[in-house]
Amino acid sequence: MNHVLRPGDVGTATGIKPFLHHTLDLLGRAGLKNGRVRARLDSGFESDEVMGVLERRRVGYVVKMRATSDVARFAACRKGWRKLDVEADGEIQVQSFMWQRPVWKESRRIVAVRKRGLDHEQGRLFDDAGWFYSLYVTNLDWNPEDVARFYDKRADVERTICELKNDLAIANIPSASFAANAADLWTMDRS
Repeated sequence: MNHVLRPGDVGTATGIKPFLHHTLDLLGRAGLKNGRVRARLDSGFESDEVMGVLERRRVGYVVKMRATSDVARFAACRKGWRKLDVEADGEIQVQSFMWQRPVWKESRRIVAVRKRGLDHEQGRLFDDAGWFYSLYVTNLDWNPEDVARFYDKRADVERTICELKNDLAIANIPSASFAANAADLWTMDRS
């Protein structure tokens, strides 16, 4: 619906605020009033600025969090984990809690998912009990497992990227000129 081609040397959230406002303006007020707009964002967008725009515009969001040691230890030490009935993937537990990063102006709802019994290439950073953690910040009041599933749906975009690379040869850059590459991408997007 809306996209922008940016140079590869800019930070993740650079220019995100005007982009969000423009995208939400394109969606129109009807979708925002009825609370039908949802956003899934990677950890580079886990800022007060981004979440503040979404909250003010009444957009439900799920943002993958960086599992820094402070929030990860807080999650690991909490009681009240709920085991999900998923045996094929190993043991999976979920919970949610309120927490505030030092750079946030307010506390927000964190959904934590931990998995054990799976092979992970990166290994464990802080939990000797064998758990691997995924953390999400959200303003949605959904069950924790529904928040995690909603975020994981974004992985479907990887197939689209693969199709773009293979079917439209988008992996090949035809020119050293940023503007020429933007025009090339734009024509592919319209066909």
